[in-house]
Amino acid sequence: MDRIFFRTGNTGDNRENKGQRNVAVVGLGHGVGTTVVASSLAFYFAEKGNSVTFVQCGRPESCNGLLYDAVAMDRRFSGRVFEDTYGILACGGGIRRLRNPEAGISWLLITPEDVEKGIVLDAEQRAGLVYGPRDDVCVFDMDGEDGWLSFAADMDDIVAVVDPLPSRMAAAAERFRELRSLENSGTIRFHWLVNGMNSGVSRRQVRGYLKSSNLLWIDRVPAEVIYSNEFRCRFHWESEVIRGIFDDTFTKVSQ
Repeated sequence: MDRIFFRTGNTGDNRENKGQRNVAVVGLGHGVGTTVVASSLAFYFAEKGNSVTFVQCGRPESCNGLLYDAVAMDRRFSGRVFEDTYGILACGGGIRRLRNPEAGISWLLITPEDVEKGIVLDAEQRAGLVYGPRDDVCVFDMDGEDGWLSFAADMDDIVAVVDPLPSRMAAAAERFRELRSLENSGTIRFHWLVNGMNSGVSRRQVRGYLKSSNLLWIDRVPAEVIYSNEFRCRFHWESEVIRGIFDDTFTKVSQ
């Protein structure tokens, strides 16, 4: 697709590691807005002066649209090399020093080549992806299936993204039990982020289902904003609408 890409913001790598905070963003089911939340949260932390790495944890063949394509990484890295994180791991390499700096964040992403090759990381390679990155903050866009959730217990924070549509919550009953177990462990800062609030949602019933006091509520991002961002090859955080929706919520998460 012949989209128009204009570069904005910083492309540098201003890493200065002062310790590390690992944040997993996990969806209660598919298509609940996990990547939008996770990538925007990475920008939020970066704007607070942190060095940040964004890590995509999933199975390439099951991806329903790639962030790599959505923000036109091929064009952003024209004249530069975008390091293929999954390809390196699949060949037995390490990623501790791997960097793909763009807009002040290092991006460790699933690429179209990974999908084409059908790369599937084994348990050791997945551990390398989760434990390899080094930065002030590492944000993991983490698939809740295929064993990825087992790494969530080692996170400092978990943000569980929920679509409040009752049928969607009910369909993710097993993942809900796993996430509730992590919340109840008491060792991780945990937030349920109810994504897509509108006048038809019953907060009382959502609270009753999630049975948690760690709830954050955010309005639904208008579909036209999501579509417009992709057609303009923008990160979602570059939209003032999305910044307005997420900013206060991310402040609570960061604290």
